[in-house]
Amino acid sequence: MNKGSGAWIGGRSAHRPLGIDIGASAIKAVKVRRSGHTAKIVKTYLVEIPRERAERPSPELVAESLKKFLNEQKISTDRFVSSFPLSSAIVRNAVVPLQGHHKIRQVIKFQAEPHIPFPIEEVVIDFLETAAAEDNKTPVIIIGAKKELIAKQLELWNAAGLDPEILGVDAFALVNNYLLRAGAAAPEQMVMLLDIGATKTLLVIMRGRSAILARSISVGGDDITEALQKEFAIDFQSAEKLKREKATAVLGEQPSGDEERIQKTISPILTRLASEVDRSMRSTSATLKGAEVSRLYLSGGGALLARMGELLSREFGCEARLLSSLAPFDGSGGDEAMCAAGIATGLAIQGLGMGGAEVDFRRDDFAYAGGLARAKRQMVIAAILGVCILGVLTFNFTSLFIKKRHEHAALAKELEQIYRETFPGEQAAGAVSVAARMEQKFKEYHQSYERFSSLSDTAVSSLEILREISALVPEEIKVQVTNLSVSQDRVEMDGLVNSPADADRIKQALQRSKYFKTVDVPSTSAHGGNKHKFKLTAAIGK
Repeated sequence: MNKGSGAWIGGRSAHRPLGIDIGASAIKAVKVRRSGHTAKIVKTYLVEIPRERAERPSPELVAESLKKFLNEQKISTDRFVSSFPLSSAIVRNAVVPLQGHHKIRQVIKFQAEPHIPFPIEEVVIDFLETAAAEDNKTPVIIIGAKKELIAKQLELWNAAGLDPEILGVDAFALVNNYLLRAGAAAPEQMVMLLDIGATKTLLVIMRGRSAILARSISVGGDDITEALQKEFAIDFQSAEKLKREKATAVLGEQPSGDEERIQKTISPILTRLASEVDRSMRSTSATLKGAEVSRLYLSGGGALLARMGELLSREFGCEARLLSSLAPFDGSGGDEAMCAAGIATGLAIQGLGMGGAEVDFRRDDFAYAGGLARAKRQMVIAAILGVCILGVLTFNFTSLFIKKRHEHAALAKELEQIYRETFPGEQAAGAVSVAARMEQKFKEYHQSYERFSSLSDTAVSSLEILREISALVPEEIKVQVTNLSVSQDRVEMDGLVNSPADADRIKQALQRSKYFKTVDVPSTSAHGGNKHKFKLTAAIGK
């Protein structure tokens, strides 16, 4: 199968998913796309599987028919969705002592174990919530399937060169189809969905937007065909033609002899089907204390039997109509195609991420491997974008760093010049060399730059402080500054003078400055020869 570009960017939904339902008599496929809050049918495919008798085709014939179908139609899609038959699944109603989908998902296997007649490790489990939680308890439908059956189902698709991303369940695909059509207007009364296929009939009872019962009935269109084949002694294909052209579920006012004979032949089968449907309705009504089914929606090829809806409406006293007639999707074909493709349509809707009953057996041991490949592609794209962004950021940072470095170098040069002018005869070396300190340690330079750039509370620049000290210190005093530190609110100076009196004169000179609130010389001491060491502190005025 050709893959569209949408397969590159994955997610829970796809742009144009294809749902394929393989029945006993035909392959039904539907491609859809999102259209606002609903779906639009892009194309519907209906390909009959050649049969000579009323039985399910062999896996080899199905795979061959699938290959031929895909090659002839040249289908491209960004998500392929198939179904697992409800008749091969285990369906149980239960109550889970939790609420919240994520929490239930974590424990559903343990909760399902008492309801599953096989070792739990041999089964894949999914679930649907059937009603809102009450007292931290949530009613659910548990849906399970043996791993060996899922493996066989996937082998069938793989033999045709396909790997479905989602493996839904046919009955709940019908639910997806119905819910999207009904929208927010889904009635709170009970509604029944009935899909009459070739070998089986799927029955789902809905209450509001929740499925509360799902079962498979072993009655289908092939039973009618076989009965006609036996009654009229004709081959299978002739009996199929007779069923489609002449058979009717309810006789007209003046039936011909052949019509009466046909109706008499198929009547027991229709009665058996109605009896099974009635049993399900009665069981649900008893469980829900008298609630009755108010509407019945039909799909599947068997629903096209003439006057079938009329028969069921009479039997159950409620409206019966084709599901495809409920809020028809744009692009829908005629009733024959859309009625037969009810399950395929629901699968495609699930592929859009718009389904209300998204059961999926592609989990645990059967998790979709293509999802990993898609995730890897996304990671590659993300990595490429990340490298590009990192490159741009690195370039900008480097440019900014070089610019700041030049600015810092210029400032260091200016500060060194001011230092030389302020303290003639001193060498700007070692710790007092601002430029050297910036070169040796970037962090120390950055902190020094902040201190020297501005005094935030006083709006007095460090350069002004240096100029003030230079101007106020008497020229006749010989001072050798060994350390000078200027912060936002304080000046500290260490140095050597000829006498303690010189240190005191420097103090008195600086006390005359408008910038200093207090000036103090806390200590002086002899320092070899004729020099005296002093320390001066000045508080910068606010």
